[in-house]
Amino acid sequence: MCSSLLILLLIAGALLISTEGQQDYHSLPSFYKDTVNKAIQHGNQKSLQHLNFVAFLPDSERPDPFYIELHLKATNCTKSEKITHRDDCQFMERRPRINCAVCNNQRTGLFIHCAPQQKVKQFEEFRKNECIGHKVLAAEPTAPRPEISAPPPEITPQGPPTGPPGPPEPLEP
Repeated sequence: MCSSLLILLLIAGALLISTEGQQDYHSLPSFYKDTVNKAIQHGNQKSLQHLNFVAFLPDSERPDPFYIELHLKATNCTKSEKITHRDDCQFMERRPRINCAVCNNQRTGLFIHCAPQQKVKQFEEFRKNECIGHKVLAAEPTAPRPEISAPPPEITPQGPPTGPPGPPEPLEP
């Protein structure tokens, strides 16, 4: 009796751990689900297995509140035409987390860069340069990003500049 209860608890714990990311994903506001799905789409371009959302990184790791950084992880599902978060997939053990940075670049629009977590440091300067001058990702004002104290203000999508820049603004004395 005691061993049966222990086995049941272990199975329930394993199921809870394997669905943790899915539960977090479903509680996200629609804007953040869209952002996560775009990161999944981008990450899946170089992955053999389907990637699913795990979590957003805490703000303490990135001082800029208008930059979204999140983790994805490989699942037991092969890639398919569905390029969004999939509930039917379980996370694979011993696979590194994939760190994705998302911001809106004024020159090229949405910027997404994904790399294995252990290699993120080598891309730090590249990400910083791509996101300099970025505008805040649009969000619903009533739906703050998880673990962020204030929601990002709205933006309008921008493509590359259409002409030469105007004359510089005069400096005030």
